[in-house]
Amino acid sequence: MKPDYILRQEIAANKKLLRERKRQRIGLPSSKPTTHWKDGHEYLVGVLAHTRRRLEIFRNAGGEATWFDESDPSTVEEIKPAMCQGCAETHLVGWLEGEWSHPKSKGERRCDCAEHSLWVCRTWHVVSGHGRVLHWSQR
Repeated sequence: MKPDYILRQEIAANKKLLRERKRQRIGLPSSKPTTHWKDGHEYLVGVLAHTRRRLEIFRNAGGEATWFDESDPSTVEEIKPAMCQGCAETHLVGWLEGEWSHPKSKGERRCDCAEHSLWVCRTWHVVSGHGRVLHWSQR
């Protein structure tokens, strides 16, 4: 006779398999993190894949960072800030202050390719990148 914890593990694995089969049957994409390629554009799935790409873009902009635990995106520590790739006058932008600007491809999704991405400051990203107006208030 099997112990309770082994039975619970088997039941959980079977439920997960049934959920995945149901997703396939009704035409939904897999719930497993994968990368999709469409019309020469790359679309990442999952927080860890996006963190890896964000680190790559940060390093391409001249920054240095270390990722201590690859299963936890919050363990990235900045060593050296990167340069803003959007502003006319370049300035330093850190890991926590910087943003990943990636262009829209056909449709509403944003392409996650490293070649088309920029590491920018929040001001440039909001105003120039998305055409929004920043409202400042003095306190």
